[in-house]
Amino acid sequence: MEQSLQNWIQQIVKTQEAAYVLSKTALFIIAVLTGFAVKWLSRRLFHEAIRKAAQRSRNTFDDILVDSGILQRFYQIIPLIIVYFSVHIIFDKPNMATSILERMLMSAIIVVVILALNNAVDAVDVYYRKLEISKKTPIRSYLQLLKIFLVLTAVIFVIATLMDKSPWWLMSSIGAMTAIVLLIFKDWLLGFVASIQINSNDLVNIGDWIQMPKYNADGDVIDINLNTVQVQNFDKTITSIPTYALISESFINWRGMREAGGRRIKRVIYIDVNSVRFCDRDMLARFKKIRYLGEYISGKEKEIASYNKKLGIARSDMINGRHLTNLGTFRIYVTEYLKHHERIRQDMTLMVRHKDPGEYGIPVEIYAFTADTDWVKYEEIQANIFDHIIAVAPSFGLSLYQNPSGSDVRRVMENLKNPGNKKNQ
Repeated sequence: MEQSLQNWIQQIVKTQEAAYVLSKTALFIIAVLTGFAVKWLSRRLFHEAIRKAAQRSRNTFDDILVDSGILQRFYQIIPLIIVYFSVHIIFDKPNMATSILERMLMSAIIVVVILALNNAVDAVDVYYRKLEISKKTPIRSYLQLLKIFLVLTAVIFVIATLMDKSPWWLMSSIGAMTAIVLLIFKDWLLGFVASIQINSNDLVNIGDWIQMPKYNADGDVIDINLNTVQVQNFDKTITSIPTYALISESFINWRGMREAGGRRIKRVIYIDVNSVRFCDRDMLARFKKIRYLGEYISGKEKEIASYNKKLGIARSDMINGRHLTNLGTFRIYVTEYLKHHERIRQDMTLMVRHKDPGEYGIPVEIYAFTADTDWVKYEEIQANIFDHIIAVAPSFGLSLYQNPSGSDVRRVMENLKNPGNKKNQ
């Protein structure tokens, strides 16, 4: 066929050399057109059939693989392979031009193969991220490293092919530039090492709530890759943290709180020192009617009476004898109130304690754990508890401290202007 084509062309151009060149060119064009025709035919015959087969299967990975674009890479490589092998057949006398053409075609084939492998890696990433285990053990960093390795491999092989050298020769030359390579890929290498440590030590998982003030990060981890950890803050902004920063710097991970199922309440109210006093009989009689306190006060009265009688101390002796105080009784009430609260964890630390008195009065700290770790529900539980505590404090004869407000100053001024007004005294 080739000889017949050459003879036919020679009859037109009259010279054998021109006929040879034109016949080879024509055959090469035919090979290129054949390659694209096969590509078009393959796409028409197989693409929809493969897509429908993937949709019918129960496995979702084949659907993801088809959507990743790997089939397009397959169609792209068909004409390149056909043309590459056609060059060997058409140009039976190799020369510089055919050699360059072959190397360019082989380089293109390598690039398409690497792109297809990258599509496959992306498909694995998408499939794995849909699994529940991906939140605990993310592999995106490793897949990114694999893609970098594939790209570097493609670069080495393409350069070696274009230079008509062995890839090993090129790699040995690159070995002498190790310091430069390490400098260029410093962040990648640090991120890779950090990813290994994060995964092996289970420091951070997708979905964890972390706080890292240096980077203004306070929210849930939504992605962990080779270079960055992305955190969606509670105001819906996104903060990117260098992966290696989670190893080299400190941060708070609230996962333990969620796994434990209890979220801590640690808040104080300030009691005015001047409102603290010993309980008289009327106060004790009134307190006995309060739920959670009746049994406690009766028991304490017997205990104190026995102690004072043993030492011969009269009940009216407030200094030498033992007596209940309104603040102590209030503290016991709050403790019992929390112990009977259905939304407070009873198997975790629960206490109501005094802290050092200061310029704002006596701090009474409530330390407990809610049975719900959800932020909104936690705040609701905490608010309801303190609403109740603040509201009942006056029933114990206690005053809560707060800085004077405008109404306080106005009331004092009115008292000064009208000293005889009993209503304002």
